[in-house]
Amino acid sequence: MPRFTLFVVLALSAAVLGCGFDPGGQPGADGPVTTAGPSPTALRLASARAATIASGTARTAFTANVSPASGAVTRVAGEGTVDFGTERGVSTIHLSPLVPGGSSATPTLDTIFDGDVVYIRSPLLDLLGIETPWLRIDRTSLPPAGIGTGLGDLSTLPDTDQLAPLGFLAGVEAASVEVQGSEEIDGVATTHLRASVDLRSAATAAGAGDLGRSLTELDAGNLTVDAYLDHDDRLRRLVYDHPLPPALGGGWQRFQVEYFAFGTPVDIDLPALDEVTDLGAVVGGDR
Repeated sequence: MPRFTLFVVLALSAAVLGCGFDPGGQPGADGPVTTAGPSPTALRLASARAATIASGTARTAFTANVSPASGAVTRVAGEGTVDFGTERGVSTIHLSPLVPGGSSATPTLDTIFDGDVVYIRSPLLDLLGIETPWLRIDRTSLPPAGIGTGLGDLSTLPDTDQLAPLGFLAGVEAASVEVQGSEEIDGVATTHLRASVDLRSAATAAGAGDLGRSLTELDAGNLTVDAYLDHDDRLRRLVYDHPLPPALGGGWQRFQVEYFAFGTPVDIDLPALDEVTDLGAVVGGDR
């Protein structure tokens, strides 16, 4: 399995999750009053994170075009459901583009998120000798170096929680926000905005230490994002490019996620204990 493969599927899974970040304070709230301030357009984008989270739940569709430094471009797609309030979500990623030679049955990677914990299920896990249906990964207890299991260096992967696209909006640089026009997405009129995101500011505003670590590992101080907002200022689509970690050979990934069907009922059950192998057991060689 290529080293970037698991990065791709976990990063994709991460991005379908919006998380329950508390909206940060308004810029300059504690400083001196000035006549200049963020434009109405910038304020609209700044409010999009809270407006989207306030919807409670949403369905998602996402794609990633992965361009490793060596190798052909690969496009991976999937869909999911997210509960912003409980920070739980589910997703399915279609892996056939990552399987050499193709297959009559389309392999998938199913993901369940629960706070800092992510559960993954896929036929590809059989290649690692994992006998249970699910692999459980607790991002707070990952080893600091490669784990030597064929999974690559998971410590270099973005966190599977708190690195949601909505988190990026906390770091938008107000002066950079520009209107690019309008576009209809699945029959919904949206405004297309483009902005630069300071990733470290996003981590600070979101109040998530793990997010800050992930953004540092991405080795990118800023991202340019294209955000599409509906008339309620909810995020309907977000598109951005980001570098793949040097530890995984470098290259780039273009990610697009869409949010829709806001308020969809969500009922997410976690796997039973006897259906799960903990990553710690894999690392320790004790299954």
